[in-house]
Amino acid sequence: MRGVACNAMNWHDYFTYDAETGDLIWKERPLKHFVDQRSCSIWNTRWSGKVAGNKRKDGYVFVTCDGKRELKHRIVWEMHKGAIPEGVEVDHRNRVRANSRIENLRLATSVQNKRNNTLRTDNQSGTTGVIWDNRKSKWRAYIGIGGNNKHVGYFDDEESAVMARVSAQKEHFGKFVRNSIR
Repeated sequence: MRGVACNAMNWHDYFTYDAETGDLIWKERPLKHFVDQRSCSIWNTRWSGKVAGNKRKDGYVFVTCDGKRELKHRIVWEMHKGAIPEGVEVDHRNRVRANSRIENLRLATSVQNKRNNTLRTDNQSGTTGVIWDNRKSKWRAYIGIGGNNKHVGYFDDEESAVMARVSAQKEHFGKFVRNSIR
């Protein structure tokens, strides 16, 4: 191929977007994207009209375009909303990394994006920010803010600790709050 690169300025030249599935579909590419007619014909026969992308082990889907890997959700965002500002990420509202429907995507800071993570697999209480404190023989609720843990309170029962944690989440994280209960 000649040095035509896939980028935010021309994603529509390469893909159509399926709003129902969130898939990117390869468009037929013109001769100017290739070294010769044979390469153009082979590529278009093999890929034109097919779903673009491959799923990684971590669940994200990437697309290889002109030798460069791009995350599908970032392409979808740029096709619909324009360039992604520096220092901003694209968050999947429902936490399903392969779901790149535009209504499932939103811009977020790194911290906001992390607030939308799933419950850690090593969590033992079933709720982020709720632990059993052996010293006090009570449930302790806390919330991470700005790299520090803020104490929410001690509680006699786990349910009260969970409710206090959820309330603190809503207060501090707004629309990026994720119900972190199993």
